[in-house]
Amino acid sequence: MGYVNRDILKQMSIDVGEELLNTLINVFVDDTTERIKAFKIQLDKKDYANMGISAHTMKSVCAQYGVMECSAKAKELELICRGPQPELKESEIRKMVEELCSDLKAAVEEIRDISL
Repeated sequence: MGYVNRDILKQMSIDVGEELLNTLINVFVDDTTERIKAFKIQLDKKDYANMGISAHTMKSVCAQYGVMECSAKAKELELICRGPQPELKESEIRKMVEELCSDLKAAVEEIRDISL
């Protein structure tokens, strides 16, 4: 399954140049790897407020890099974490975080190996 919309990355390459795109992809990979770790810590601490912030950030970053499925999942997570009484939805949030993190790892691997 492809996680990355290559057309979006091709347009980024046109907009910023191939060299800068490679740098930006490295930033995406590093940042996403750190966000995955943060999600797991936030989940363990039941820190739904910061998880909502992390999800909001990932929603935007993923959309910018063409990782649209992860962007949509991050949006769902953000809405639940920022909604009323997220602690009552702990099992749903746990499942969403695990799925999102798994998809983000796969997207990172895909975008690392992408050739436009």
